[in-house]
Amino acid sequence: MKLTAVLVLCILGIAHANLIAVAVRGAGTLDIIDPLSSTVVNSLPAGVLPGYVTNIGRNIYSSDSGSEYIYRFYVNDNNTVVENGRIPVRGCEGGFHMISTQDFTTRRFLAVTCSGSKNTFIVNPENTAVKQIIPVPKFPSWIDSSTAEPHDVVLNGRFIYITYLKLVSLDPKRPNPGFVVQYNAFTYEELNRVRTVSDPHVNAAGSSDLFVAAQSGTVAEGTAYQVNPTSMDIVEEFQTRWTSSAHGIVVSPDLERLYVGNIINQEVGIVTFDLTVYPMKKLCRVTMTAEERPHNLAVSNGFLFIASVSSDLVTRFELLNGKGCPVQATETFITVAGTTLGIADIDVSF
Repeated sequence: MKLTAVLVLCILGIAHANLIAVAVRGAGTLDIIDPLSSTVVNSLPAGVLPGYVTNIGRNIYSSDSGSEYIYRFYVNDNNTVVENGRIPVRGCEGGFHMISTQDFTTRRFLAVTCSGSKNTFIVNPENTAVKQIIPVPKFPSWIDSSTAEPHDVVLNGRFIYITYLKLVSLDPKRPNPGFVVQYNAFTYEELNRVRTVSDPHVNAAGSSDLFVAAQSGTVAEGTAYQVNPTSMDIVEEFQTRWTSSAHGIVVSPDLERLYVGNIINQEVGIVTFDLTVYPMKKLCRVTMTAEERPHNLAVSNGFLFIASVSSDLVTRFELLNGKGCPVQATETFITVAGTTLGIADIDVSF
């Protein structure tokens, strides 16, 4: 059905190509990049401190840490992104990571973590109603959770996964932990959780895999995990110098590759994992990045895009055969309006 629709659109001459959307925190804009030409084609106001970007079809959403709004945009028939109002999220202070339900699901909603108010808002993007506010859960007694806050979030049709950080260990034998907590997407009740090293980030591949990048900052602890999305059992765990500060994490559109950015400890680069085998395996040599802190990642049209959060540059690598490892010699840079944060591939075909 999807392929037929795309072919019809192509014949009519109105097919929509994917776009890259970048939350430009340093300029208060959402910058739109054509992934094929590597040019900025539009720059739109997106609040005070734009955070993270996601989309549902032609609708693009950007969180704002400096207001209690989600900024909304629309990809029109000319494949141009235009402003489309904003959604109030009263009580969400410090809106940060935000994601929509994955494209294969029929129940579409937004989840945004609020670092200031220490809760996560679930929002219906159609009527802009707040469906649920999820508070910080309780943690074991050996953890001081007084400063705990939600950070990253990912959704599929059945579950919501929220990461928690700024948890302090009161046990000298245990390092400061992070947690990924699983919630029922219908009732919002907590179902399960997995403990990681500190500062975990998450991504999902369909409904069959959950991936975690945790950036403790030490070689002995920094880790990339593959997690069973139902039981929350750890399937595979990688602890190397190349995952010592694992942060940015993205699954390729064909669900065959996982790309993880390592952001500090002088081991700045992209680690590529093969998801066609189970458990996942490291696929190739690490791809070094000239820009510091490859913080957030997006894959589009056979390219890997990186927002570094330390400059006004977005990095682009060609992927081997359009779907493999980033090719070191193809590294190029795209200048946007200011320092970046969130970045997303906008696929309007769903």
